[in-house]
Amino acid sequence: MTIELVDGKSGRAHISSEDKAIIHQAKFSKSDVVFDWGDAFKCTMGSANKATIGTGCASIQGLDWHITAAESVTISNGSQGMKRNDIICAHYHRDSSNGNELVNLVVLKGTPNATVAADPTIPSGKILSDAVDAYMP
Repeated sequence: MTIELVDGKSGRAHISSEDKAIIHQAKFSKSDVVFDWGDAFKCTMGSANKATIGTGCASIQGLDWHITAAESVTISNGSQGMKRNDIICAHYHRDSSNGNELVNLVVLKGTPNATVAADPTIPSGKILSDAVDAYMP
């Protein structure tokens, strides 16, 4: 059947993450969205190597996720005299063997350069096109 009342009772488990992603993309955006909740993922640097990300709620390609207590990530050491940009991202991953999905924080490391720092490339993956990984900066 091609018509489904996604949020309705049907007598069986039937709501998939794909259903929710489709509906949320239609309601909000195909883009990633940070919602007005908590600290909106405010980032504070405790040191040159430790970033703390505050609470927040977001949607990565239509799949909702949130941080309910501050999370810390480690930034790797740089090289003396070199410039480098790193980007902290939410990383969506779907285990291809069992279909389980999760989101965690990762640091994408930029390439050191003596004169100009540049952002690292953020891998592109479309969840609804069966990508197992997607990133939200």
